[in-house]
Amino acid sequence: MMFAKSIALCFVASAIAFGQADTGRPGTVFFVEGAVFLQDAVVTIDPDQLPEVRNAQRLRTDQGNAELLFAMGSFIRLGADSEIEMVEAGLTSATVRLHRGAMIVEAFRVWGGNSLKVLVDDHQIAVTDPGEIRVEIAEGAQPSVEVLKGSVTVTTADKDYKVKKKQSAALAAEGVQTAKIKALTADALTSWHEQRAKTVLAETPKNQRRKGGASAYDDGEKPFGLGDLPDRSQAGL
Repeated sequence: MMFAKSIALCFVASAIAFGQADTGRPGTVFFVEGAVFLQDAVVTIDPDQLPEVRNAQRLRTDQGNAELLFAMGSFIRLGADSEIEMVEAGLTSATVRLHRGAMIVEAFRVWGGNSLKVLVDDHQIAVTDPGEIRVEIAEGAQPSVEVLKGSVTVTTADKDYKVKKKQSAALAAEGVQTAKIKALTADALTSWHEQRAKTVLAETPKNQRRKGGASAYDDGEKPFGLGDLPDRSQAGL
């Protein structure tokens, strides 16, 4: 099992570094800990055939965590007792719905203002800049989004609200109110996310890392050596 996890880590690095569609399709599950299910099947990591969350399929955790590719150049890290659904996925764009629990998006590259979207109830959260974003549906509380780095646009009732770096927002039916934050909510998911980010960086060859490491975002350099992907129309995608 540990060998399979080590191989999966290499797949993570290569998927970002080289943009290989066969090892890095949106929805590809690279790493799991604890009880994780795709539909009703237990997820196991087979380096020869990594699991993939396809359109209309759901990935859920019990007392576990999961890491998957959101779109090329970005990750979703799913907390315990959480569930997401893949609504639509392309090579450089994807839309997921968070049904319960919490997730963190780490985006090294955003391929357009609407390329990465998270749906929560009647709200749409579009990741507009590379960064770190946490989305949560907590029991007894309004859904929320936290932006540590980057920015998002929340669309509610046909109105757009910008949530910027080091801001949080409660997602209410009548609108969105922002507040300042210093860090993402400190809990098991955030700790796991930070550890995974360090592990992925450590597994990436030094000559493929961008300057500034895992904490650097869109500064004009290619993340982990990721080259520009072909235009979707030219590539026949």
